[in-house]
Amino acid sequence: MTDLYRILFIVLCIVMVVVYYYRKNKHLKEETAGTMACKEVERAGKPSVMIVEIPQEDEEKVRKYIHECTDLDLDAHCKFERNGNLLKVSMDKDLNFYDTACIVNEFAWDAEGLDYDPKAHYTIGKLQIGDTTLTDTEVIFFVCPGDDPWLVDFVTKDGKKYQYNLGNERVKEI
Repeated sequence: MTDLYRILFIVLCIVMVVVYYYRKNKHLKEETAGTMACKEVERAGKPSVMIVEIPQEDEEKVRKYIHECTDLDLDAHCKFERNGNLLKVSMDKDLNFYDTACIVNEFAWDAEGLDYDPKAHYTIGKLQIGDTTLTDTEVIFFVCPGDDPWLVDFVTKDGKKYQYNLGNERVKEI
Protein backbone atom coordinates (compact mmCIF):
# COMPACT_ATOMS: atom_id res chain seq x y z
CA MET A 1 0.00 0.00 0.00
CA THR A 2 2.86 2.41 0.77
CA ASP A 3 4.28 1.80 -2.73
CA LEU A 4 0.94 2.91 -4.19
CA TYR A 5 1.11 6.16 -2.17
CA ARG A 6 4.68 6.76 -3.30
CA ILE A 7 3.70 6.29 -6.95
CA LEU A 8 0.69 8.56 -6.49
CA PHE A 9 2.89 11.17 -4.82
CA ILE A 10 5.44 11.04 -7.65
CA VAL A 11 2.69 11.34 -10.28
CA LEU A 12 1.20 14.37 -8.50
CA CYS A 13 4.65 15.98 -8.31
CA ILE A 14 5.15 15.45 -12.04
CA VAL A 15 1.73 16.95 -12.79
CA MET A 16 2.55 19.98 -10.64
CA VAL A 17 5.87 20.50 -12.47
CA VAL A 18 4.14 20.29 -15.86
CA VAL A 19 1.45 22.77 -14.81
CA TYR A 20 4.07 25.14 -13.41
CA TYR A 21 6.11 24.93 -16.62
CA TYR A 22 3.01 25.58 -18.77
CA ARG A 23 1.98 28.61 -16.72
CA LYS A 24 5.50 30.03 -16.75
CA ASN A 25 5.75 29.66 -20.55
CA LYS A 26 2.36 31.30 -20.98
CA HIS A 27 3.49 34.22 -18.80
CA LEU A 28 6.72 34.59 -20.81
CA LYS A 29 4.78 34.62 -24.09
CA GLU A 30 2.51 37.36 -22.74
CA GLU A 31 5.53 39.40 -21.64
CA THR A 32 7.16 39.15 -25.05
CA ALA A 33 3.85 40.13 -26.62
CA GLY A 34 4.04 43.27 -24.49
CA THR A 35 1.18 42.76 -22.07
CA MET A 36 0.65 46.09 -20.41
CA ALA A 37 -2.05 47.57 -18.24
CA CYS A 38 -2.63 51.25 -18.88
CA LYS A 39 -2.44 52.09 -15.21
CA GLU A 40 1.21 51.08 -15.38
CA VAL A 41 2.03 53.91 -17.78
CA GLU A 42 3.57 56.73 -15.80
CA ARG A 43 2.58 60.16 -17.03
CA ALA A 44 5.23 62.75 -17.69
CA GLY A 45 3.07 65.69 -16.65
CA LYS A 46 2.95 67.31 -20.08
CA PRO A 47 -0.17 68.05 -22.11
CA SER A 48 -1.20 65.82 -25.01
CA VAL A 49 -1.66 67.49 -28.37
CA MET A 50 -3.92 66.08 -31.07
CA ILE A 51 -3.81 67.46 -34.59
CA VAL A 52 -6.61 66.46 -36.92
CA GLU A 53 -7.65 67.70 -40.33
CA ILE A 54 -11.35 68.19 -39.84
CA PRO A 55 -13.88 70.60 -41.35
CA GLN A 56 -15.05 73.36 -39.05
CA GLU A 57 -18.62 72.02 -39.08
CA ASP A 58 -17.35 68.70 -37.60
CA GLU A 59 -15.43 70.33 -34.75
CA GLU A 60 -18.42 69.81 -32.48
CA LYS A 61 -17.86 66.02 -32.80
CA VAL A 62 -14.42 66.45 -31.23
CA ARG A 63 -15.72 68.60 -28.40
CA LYS A 64 -18.64 66.26 -27.69
CA TYR A 65 -16.53 63.10 -27.64
CA ILE A 66 -13.83 64.57 -25.40
CA HIS A 67 -16.47 65.94 -23.03
CA GLU A 68 -18.49 62.70 -22.83
CA CYS A 69 -15.70 60.09 -22.88
CA THR A 70 -12.96 61.61 -20.73
CA ASP A 71 -12.74 63.32 -17.38
CA LEU A 72 -11.64 66.54 -19.03
CA ASP A 73 -13.64 69.72 -18.61
CA LEU A 74 -13.34 71.29 -22.06
CA ASP A 75 -13.23 74.88 -20.82
CA ALA A 76 -10.62 74.25 -18.15
CA HIS A 77 -8.51 71.46 -19.67
CA CYS A 78 -8.64 71.77 -23.46
CA LYS A 79 -7.48 74.47 -25.80
CA PHE A 80 -8.70 74.44 -29.42
CA GLU A 81 -6.81 76.23 -32.19
CA ARG A 82 -7.88 76.22 -35.81
CA ASN A 83 -5.83 76.91 -38.93
CA GLY A 84 -8.06 76.30 -41.93
CA ASN A 85 -9.09 72.64 -41.82
CA LEU A 86 -6.39 71.77 -39.26
CA LEU A 87 -7.61 71.57 -35.68
CA LYS A 88 -5.06 71.46 -32.86
CA VAL A 89 -6.38 70.27 -29.51
CA SER A 90 -4.10 70.70 -26.49
CA MET A 91 -5.37 68.45 -23.71
CA ASP A 92 -4.65 68.42 -19.99
CA LYS A 93 -1.35 67.02 -18.74
CA ASP A 94 -3.26 64.41 -16.72
CA LEU A 95 -4.97 62.75 -19.69
CA ASN A 96 -3.94 59.11 -19.55
CA PHE A 97 -2.38 56.91 -22.24
CA TYR A 98 -5.55 54.89 -22.90
CA ASP A 99 -7.81 57.95 -23.24
CA THR A 100 -5.39 59.60 -25.65
CA ALA A 101 -5.30 56.46 -27.81
CA CYS A 102 -9.12 56.24 -27.72
CA ILE A 103 -9.52 59.84 -28.80
CA VAL A 104 -7.21 59.29 -31.79
CA ASN A 105 -9.05 56.08 -32.66
CA GLU A 106 -12.47 57.74 -32.40
CA PHE A 107 -11.59 60.41 -34.93
CA ALA A 108 -9.89 58.00 -37.33
CA TRP A 109 -12.92 55.74 -37.89
CA ASP A 110 -16.49 56.23 -38.91
CA ALA A 111 -19.14 53.98 -40.45
CA GLU A 112 -17.48 54.08 -43.88
CA GLY A 113 -13.92 53.40 -42.70
CA LEU A 114 -11.04 55.81 -42.19
CA ASP A 115 -12.53 59.28 -41.97
CA TYR A 116 -9.86 61.61 -40.60
CA ASP A 117 -6.12 61.28 -40.04
CA PRO A 118 -5.56 62.36 -36.44
CA LYS A 119 -2.16 62.36 -34.79
CA ALA A 120 -1.60 62.87 -31.07
CA HIS A 121 1.62 63.65 -29.24
CA TYR A 122 1.81 62.05 -25.80
CA THR A 123 4.75 62.16 -23.39
CA ILE A 124 5.35 58.96 -21.45
CA GLY A 125 7.07 59.13 -18.07
CA LYS A 126 7.75 55.39 -18.01
CA LEU A 127 6.32 52.40 -19.88
CA GLN A 128 7.49 48.77 -19.84
CA ILE A 129 6.88 46.74 -23.04
CA GLY A 130 8.43 43.29 -22.69
CA ASP A 131 12.17 43.90 -22.26
CA THR A 132 11.93 47.49 -23.52
CA THR A 133 11.41 50.42 -21.18
CA LEU A 134 10.35 53.77 -22.59
CA THR A 135 11.17 56.66 -20.25
CA ASP A 136 10.59 60.37 -20.64
CA THR A 137 9.84 60.10 -24.33
CA GLU A 138 7.25 61.55 -26.63
CA VAL A 139 5.25 59.19 -28.81
CA ILE A 140 2.91 59.97 -31.68
CA PHE A 141 -0.36 58.04 -31.87
CA PHE A 142 -1.90 57.39 -35.29
CA VAL A 143 -4.15 54.87 -37.07
CA CYS A 144 -3.04 53.02 -40.20
CA PRO A 145 -5.65 52.58 -42.93
CA GLY A 146 -6.62 48.93 -43.22
CA ASP A 147 -5.84 48.14 -39.56
CA ASP A 148 -8.39 46.62 -37.25
CA PRO A 149 -10.53 49.40 -35.72
CA TRP A 150 -9.31 48.36 -32.25
CA LEU A 151 -5.68 49.11 -33.08
CA VAL A 152 -3.81 52.36 -32.56
CA ASP A 153 -0.17 52.61 -33.57
CA PHE A 154 2.45 54.82 -31.99
CA VAL A 155 6.01 55.69 -32.87
CA THR A 156 8.83 56.95 -30.65
CA LYS A 157 11.30 59.72 -31.50
CA ASP A 158 13.89 57.12 -32.50
CA GLY A 159 11.48 55.55 -35.01
CA LYS A 160 10.40 52.40 -33.14
CA LYS A 161 6.81 51.53 -34.03
CA TYR A 162 4.35 49.84 -31.71
CA GLN A 163 0.77 48.69 -32.04
CA TYR A 164 -1.63 49.15 -29.14
CA ASN A 165 -4.82 47.08 -28.94
CA LEU A 166 -7.57 49.00 -27.17
CA GLY A 167 -9.58 45.83 -26.58
CA ASN A 168 -7.06 43.81 -24.60
CA GLU A 169 -4.61 46.64 -23.73
CA ARG A 170 -1.57 44.88 -25.21
CA VAL A 171 1.29 46.53 -27.00
CA LYS A 172 3.60 44.88 -29.47
CA GLU A 173 6.51 46.18 -31.50
CA ILE A 174 5.93 46.26 -35.25
